[in-house]
Amino acid sequence: MTRYAYRALHASGSVHRGESEAANENALMSHLHTLNLELIEARPCRTSGGSSRASQRNVDHRHLIRITGQLADLLAAGIDLPQALRSLYLALTPSPLRDALMAIATDVTAGANVTQAFARHSRFFPPLYLTLLGAGEASGDLADAFLRLKRQLVWQDEIATALRRAVRYPLFLLTVACGVTCFMMLYVVPQMVTFLLSLGTALPFSTRILIGFAQGFGKVWWFMPLAGAGGVSFLLSARREGSRFALPASRLLLRLPLIGAILNDFACARVLTAFALLLQSGSDVPEALQAAAATAGNVSITARLMTAREAIIAGESVSAAMSSLLSPFALQLVKSGELCGRLGPTLDEAASLYEREAREKTNSLIGSLEPALTLLVGALLAWVVLSVLGPVYGSLGTLGRSL
Repeated sequence: MTRYAYRALHASGSVHRGESEAANENALMSHLHTLNLELIEARPCRTSGGSSRASQRNVDHRHLIRITGQLADLLAAGIDLPQALRSLYLALTPSPLRDALMAIATDVTAGANVTQAFARHSRFFPPLYLTLLGAGEASGDLADAFLRLKRQLVWQDEIATALRRAVRYPLFLLTVACGVTCFMMLYVVPQMVTFLLSLGTALPFSTRILIGFAQGFGKVWWFMPLAGAGGVSFLLSARREGSRFALPASRLLLRLPLIGAILNDFACARVLTAFALLLQSGSDVPEALQAAAATAGNVSITARLMTAREAIIAGESVSAAMSSLLSPFALQLVKSGELCGRLGPTLDEAASLYEREAREKTNSLIGSLEPALTLLVGALLAWVVLSVLGPVYGSLGTLGRSL
């Protein structure tokens, strides 16, 4: 198969540019005819390496939300799936996802299973997406499946935004505090030291400590940002799935003071919401739990969920298998849902509980960090001022007595 860059004329008179794979130009022309496009010009793409790298790049989450919502609307309006996909193809700008939608439309038109057609492009569609799509296809209501998918993707995007806010703002405050400290120790204090030494008076203990700290800081300050950046880079790369350090790095993230509990609550909220949605869509418990585990975003939690799945297959109840993951209150909700035959709705309630707690912890963390860091910077400034003014006043007192 060759990848072609083409220009084609639509029946409406507009010119479309894009890229598509085809065996030859005649096959490309036949392919474009199905879209009411007349081929004007086609040439093989020169840089296949760049195209390959682009095709491996995951689609933007919000772009996937928009496409899923548009598919739900088109199907609800009575348009069949291949035609809906072709309509989106014509509306989108050239991209690997656009080509994937066209390939899916071609496969479905040829009689392929919808879920399998989407699964051939799994780099764009996560496991949860494919599982929900399969459940919707089995029930015969693809429009409802895409609508559920849109709601789930929107909710995941809101959670991700809240999680980024939980991490970003404290990091910003810490950066400001570190910046003020560096400025004081590298520029302000050294100039004051020169002035204090010129007075020729005995320096108090707090001033000597300040001078020693500034001199030590001046020698090692360059190492601190390098160590911090290296540590963060190592942690982020180590926690990626497939890394030999993924499991211990993910566990370490969950044990971090303050932020670890927030990360755990957001992960549990994502998993329980996906689990509930899959159960309500008709998936069985082991399949639903396996697909939901992929949304955790933490290898440690995913591993524990897969262990719970094996326990459920072996005959344990859902609440017993997930007892090590859930808080006592959430566990009681799941137990009651199992007993009443309402496992899906109670999982939704447990997810809402985790989400609410995570947001409250986030707001509490941000609310407490701001005054704490303000006090820290204020204490640093007070230390510097008092350590400098003390010798100055002492020197002036000595001068007054001599006069």
